[in-house]
Amino acid sequence: MGVAYGKDLRDRMLAAYDRGMKTRQIAELFEVSSSWARLVKQRQRDTGETGPRPRGGATVIKIDLDRLAALVKQRPNATDLPPIYVPVVMRNNESRARLSAGTDEMMSRRWMG
Repeated sequence: MGVAYGKDLRDRMLAAYDRGMKTRQIAELFEVSSSWARLVKQRQRDTGETGPRPRGGATVIKIDLDRLAALVKQRPNATDLPPIYVPVVMRNNESRARLSAGTDEMMSRRWMG
């Protein structure tokens, strides 16, 4: 996963906007996309934010580990499922040839597991 551009770069870009530079010039100067440079300027104008926003999901474990341990102890093989077979529609030249030849073997079975 990529890393957010730093506040220093954003501040330098906004200073260039304040000096009257155009978005395309700023994008070329700082080697960023024009759309991202415009987004930084709009967000500063709309919300006053200039830094990167926080990324990522929840950092809190929402599982009761004792309860989970008890459930696993009750049914240790609960996740051991037999392999399943899923019909898969063939979408290539071979399937088109079969269809034009009048055969009905359009489905193949592929092991999933």
